[in-house]
Amino acid sequence: MKFRKTLAVPAIALLMSTAALAQTTPDPVVEGIVSDLSGSGYSGIEIRRSATRYRAEATGAAGKLERTYSIDGTLMKEELKAGGKEIERTFDAQGNVVKEEIDDYDDESLEDEDEGEDENEAEDDDSNDDDSDSDSDDDEGDDS
Repeated sequence: MKFRKTLAVPAIALLMSTAALAQTTPDPVVEGIVSDLSGSGYSGIEIRRSATRYRAEATGAAGKLERTYSIDGTLMKEELKAGGKEIERTFDAQGNVVKEEIDDYDDESLEDEDEGEDENEAEDDDSNDDDSDSDSDDDEGDDS
């Protein structure tokens, strides 16, 4: 019995030290991402790691940036919102841009578009009512 307790304590200590070491071991990919983003003037950097990729979010004078990296640190995709523009880029394994989309965005213009869509829907409903009235008139004429 005493023998088991003697082995259990060092085993637990070893496991605890390994867990602590895993939490403090620097990740070179994360360090590279942070170095790159902070060197570009970004702060408020958040990095999340999954089994297959890293996701980084950062803010700075240039705007809000979201990047997706492969597990080896290769930049795969980025989305930048700044100066009324939303830019989305996709990269190949060599870091070349293979796709880029640039859209304008503005909170007020988005609200205006929503209101315009509501007005158009109301107009469409009115025109559908007119069509249904004429259809019912035709039906009434057929019955006579």
